[in-house]
Amino acid sequence: MSAKTRILTLCLLITSTAGLLYGQGGASGTILGTVTDTSGAVIASAKVDVTNIATGVVIHTQTGSTGDYTVPYLNPATYKVTVTATGFQKSVSNEFTLAVDQQARVNIMLKPGAVTEILEVQASAIALDTDNSSVSSLITQKQVEELPLNGRNFVQLLLLGEGAVTVGGEQGTMRLG
Repeated sequence: MSAKTRILTLCLLITSTAGLLYGQGGASGTILGTVTDTSGAVIASAKVDVTNIATGVVIHTQTGSTGDYTVPYLNPATYKVTVTATGFQKSVSNEFTLAVDQQARVNIMLKPGAVTEILEVQASAIALDTDNSSVSSLITQKQVEELPLNGRNFVQLLLLGEGAVTVGGEQGTMRLG
C-alpha cells in the first residue's frame, strides 16, 4: 500500500468515526456537590459513594481540597449519595432521579460523631439549577398522555414547559396551508 493510499484511508477512518464519538456524551448526567460540616467548613478527602439504585453499581470518589466532588458520565437512573469522613457520622442522601444531560447538585452536611452513626438526609432538590445557564424541563409520559391536543396540533406540546405562553398574531401561531 502506498503512502498516499494510507493517508487517504486514515482520513476516511477519522471522518467516518467523528460523528460516532460526538454522540457518546449526550445521554449522560453528572452528580456534583460540596461536603461541609455543621459550621459550614468544607471537608476535604471525604469518601463519596454514588449508588445506582436499579443496578446496585457504586461509583467511589472523594472530595478535593475545596470539599467539592463530581461524578460525571452517569446513565439516567435513580441514585443516592453516601458520604463518610473520619470523625463524622455517615450521611446518606434520599434517592433522586438523574435525567438525561442533567447536573444534579447534592450537597451533604456531616455532623460530628462516631462513624457507626448514620445520618439520613431527607430533603428535596432545589428547582433552580445554579450549575449551568441552560433552561430545561422534564415532561413526564403522564403529562403527554393527558394533554388535550385540540385538533391534534403537536406544537401544543411546547406549552408544557415552564414559562411557555401562546402569542396571537401571524408570528405567534402556526399557519395552516
